[in-house]
Amino acid sequence: MKALAPLRAELRTAALPAAALTVAAALSASARPLAELSAATTRGQDGIGQAMAHLISPAGALQAAAWHHGALLGLVFAALLGAVLGGEGVETGTWSLARLHQASVVRGLLWKIAAVLTASCISVLVTWAALWGSAQLFEPPTPPPHVTWAQHITWQAAPVGWAETAESCSRAVLALSVYAALGVCAAAATRVVIAGAAVAVGGMVVTMPLVTTGIRSTLPHYWIAAWMEFPGGAQWELYWWSSSPIGAGIGVPLTVMCALLLLLLAAAWLLLRGERALTPRA
Repeated sequence: MKALAPLRAELRTAALPAAALTVAAALSASARPLAELSAATTRGQDGIGQAMAHLISPAGALQAAAWHHGALLGLVFAALLGAVLGGEGVETGTWSLARLHQASVVRGLLWKIAAVLTASCISVLVTWAALWGSAQLFEPPTPPPHVTWAQHITWQAAPVGWAETAESCSRAVLALSVYAALGVCAAAATRVVIAGAAVAVGGMVVTMPLVTTGIRSTLPHYWIAAWMEFPGGAQWELYWWSSSPIGAGIGVPLTVMCALLLLLLAAAWLLLRGERALTPRA
């Protein structure tokens, strides 16, 4: 469809980095569960925790993939891809040429965010397949007497429903949108793809240790953890992020993240709106 031509153009630009990041995310996400589940064959039924047991079901594996994309793996994915899409046009001097066909900077930004989210959804599906496939490869631990393996999993960890999985996926979309906007904004500010990616990802990694200090409530990590409602028992085991703040609720994290997203989009709009040169930069 002609209306989706800008999205297709953005996806073509992001195709190679998105493919590389998708493979890296899937391998990183499935490596630890595969090792843990394989080791559980020797430890017996008590050697597999709830987070790992959830991977046995398709819904649980999809929820885990969504958690990964609402945590370090997915947010790095979105920030890097956002930097590629936000900085490529400015760095090569084609951004203003593109505006000759689409004058609206806001629309251009939204197409970039949409492209990042589309690639992220594909990455979630690939990671889902990797996690669920990994869980099917190992020999299940011996269940208690007269209890089938399916009953054993239900007894050990409550099964994950598709409604719960859909909620986790929808929450991951907002977190991904924030970091996609961060990548676009950083690239627009530095006017170079690599520098923008370094700023977007470096800031997240450098400030991550601060979630254990008294200023953690001022960091995006805190509000993302509260919004995603990560299970505390799976911290650094199934996903890479800090535990959810206790008693943070849903309303405040939603407000904070939406405000941060709007702020980043406004900053990117100002930076890209002022980029008017019709020739590549020297």
